[in-house]
Amino acid sequence: MQQIVIMKFGESCFQTATTFHKILKILQKYQSYKQIAVVSALPDIIELLRDCARKANTCTSYDHDINLIRRRHLELVDSLLEEPYKTKVKQFLSDKFTQLQEILEDIEEYGLSDNKLDIVLSFGEILSGYILNQFLLSNNIESEYILGDKFLITDSRYNNALPIMNMAVRKVRTLFTPLLQLGHLPICTGFIGRNKEGHLTTLGAGGTEFTAALIAYCLKDEEHATRVIFWKNTDGILNCDPQIVPSTQTIKQLSYEEAKEIAIGTKVLHPKCIGHLQNREIPLEIRNANNLASTNFTLIQKESIYQDKIIGITYRDEVAMVSAISESTVEIPGVLAQIFNIMGQNEINISMVSQTSSEISTMFVVNASDGNDAKEFLMGSEFFKDWFEIRVEYVSMISLIGGGVNNPRNLQKIFTALAKHNIKILALSQANDGLNITLLVQKADLIKGIQALHKELSLIHISEPTRPLYISYAVFCLK
Repeated sequence: MQQIVIMKFGESCFQTATTFHKILKILQKYQSYKQIAVVSALPDIIELLRDCARKANTCTSYDHDINLIRRRHLELVDSLLEEPYKTKVKQFLSDKFTQLQEILEDIEEYGLSDNKLDIVLSFGEILSGYILNQFLLSNNIESEYILGDKFLITDSRYNNALPIMNMAVRKVRTLFTPLLQLGHLPICTGFIGRNKEGHLTTLGAGGTEFTAALIAYCLKDEEHATRVIFWKNTDGILNCDPQIVPSTQTIKQLSYEEAKEIAIGTKVLHPKCIGHLQNREIPLEIRNANNLASTNFTLIQKESIYQDKIIGITYRDEVAMVSAISESTVEIPGVLAQIFNIMGQNEINISMVSQTSSEISTMFVVNASDGNDAKEFLMGSEFFKDWFEIRVEYVSMISLIGGGVNNPRNLQKIFTALAKHNIKILALSQANDGLNITLLVQKADLIKGIQALHKELSLIHISEPTRPLYISYAVFCLK
């Protein structure tokens, strides 16, 4: 059976010529495997491109941003490549910046559409992928530069597209299998696809990781075993936020279900990349590109070693808690349906819901930036305008994760820890699978609350004779 490793390289791997050389060393270390590399853009380039599109839409000058993007790529090329590769890459960059300028001028004249934004954002990985490919060719590695729209056919949800899986499986196998048999190394842009009409799309947040997971899913069969490695600038998923709890450690192993919950609270991993890996039991490793020899990394696979333990606490430092209060509509059905419908129509995501048993008060949580809009949209509804008081309060969210959340002893520890520090729980919500309980607290109590929980729950350890001893606790920050 052929062993295929799909490696996704994060933004931190594309900072300087030195980090590019680290990519080369990683690929050389895994040369006994069939390899596929999925690339990210240079750090901060996607946001700079997004700013260019927004400025073009308002006819504001974006020259500074374009010049900064161009300069960063050219400086990288000058420090990384020798001739004739340097001239070839600079010509490629010149052509691509001409195309980028043309689409921005089109946005200035006709306005910014979702499809045009996707086109602008796609330049980040198009540029980094080509530079990496030429760098590898200059080091005698038989690499092939492949754009994501050659194998990822998606729906038409621009900015957040989803692949059409039967088409993706066929195209991935048709494109990659011959290259791997020849011993070539595909260098793929993540994040980018196209719909059936041929219009470019992007996969949204976590799109590069999602691409790597999709390739692994599509290639795994009776003849090919696949695994995925995400190369970051950290030793896997850390068990705490070092800014809050200095004694940070790496969680060595997680199940797919645990990883999905923890992923919500860390930029290390996006939850949507896990589902397809889980469906075909493909292992995922999260490793540090700055320390190839380290055995300190996170492995995500089917089995959990934590069982009834609390393994993580994630948090969001500010969210909007929106409350719809009415004594007049008790037992009138459809309040939640109305809320979800209004929020959905206005593209506001709800991350938590809680309702009193009397049905007098219904509370839901949205992003802090959507709080005032959520209130205005509800008040603009005939149903809510006449019968409800709508309140918005900006608070913090703490989520405890792990199969031990439902354990009465652990619940006692959670509430005891907060009570000792006079931290009031404003609302709570618990998942029916027992992997997550989420608490809302005042923003002023967030750090104190996390530290109190850490002190109380750090007594919980994994203690199995055949397993390493890990502190089964994690704290992550979601910005």
